[in-house]
Amino acid sequence: MLTKKAVDLRGKRSARVTRNFRIIYTVCEECINRGFKKKGYNDCPDCSKTEPDNEMIFFLVGPREKIYCG
Repeated sequence: MLTKKAVDLRGKRSARVTRNFRIIYTVCEECINRGFKKKGYNDCPDCSKTEPDNEMIFFLVGPREKIYCG
């Protein structure tokens, strides 16, 4: 029996592009305002923001099986 390690998506959003294609991203304003950055959910490299803005950071883009199953 194979077990797959699930990907931790807390603090992130997903957008469905096609039936099997997903984009995983975060909105910087939401990350800072809801405390996701402090909790370590969105560990964006080189992020030193303290004030929210309207930027988005993209984490994963690809087929659903590869994104959600690691």
